[in-house]
Amino acid sequence: MNNSEHMRRHRAKKAAAGLCTYGGCHAPAGRGVLCSTHANIGRLRSKLRKAVARAKKRCKQPGCTEPVAFYAQSYCATHGGLRCAQQRSYHRLRATGMCIHSGCLGMAAAGRAMCRLHLDDLRQRTRARTASRRAEGMCIHCGKSPPQGVHVLCPGCLTAMLERSRTAKRGQGQG
Repeated sequence: MNNSEHMRRHRAKKAAAGLCTYGGCHAPAGRGVLCSTHANIGRLRSKLRKAVARAKKRCKQPGCTEPVAFYAQSYCATHGGLRCAQQRSYHRLRATGMCIHSGCLGMAAAGRAMCRLHLDDLRQRTRARTASRRAEGMCIHCGKSPPQGVHVLCPGCLTAMLERSRTAKRGQGQG
């Protein structure tokens, strides 16, 4: 009989007798096969492992080197909390039919997320940005690269737009 088999049988005998199976402990087992002291040690080790893993994980926000707030998250307390608060506010306003623009108390236009005033403002700013990019001879979408040929988009934006269009058509069952 090898050592691991011997230890397995020894633990089985202790468990059957209602004793803690941890090493040389002879205390009565609580729930399960460990006494309360050794069960707590296991929980503390688990918490320590998670804390070490969390300390190694860093925020995804560009330029931020803070550790993440919770192990399952991707952002630190500063960026994650702000992000969550903004998302909660957005979803609450959308659900109630209010304009999502910061500080606006107006009702959103039918089928839209903003009131007419903010929709018109956004549309005006978009038209001005597009006109200035066209005047500069740059892509109207990203504003970084010049378009090629008769297009108003650079090759990168044009490819991305066509791919999104194909994906949308496939989702509707047209492609």
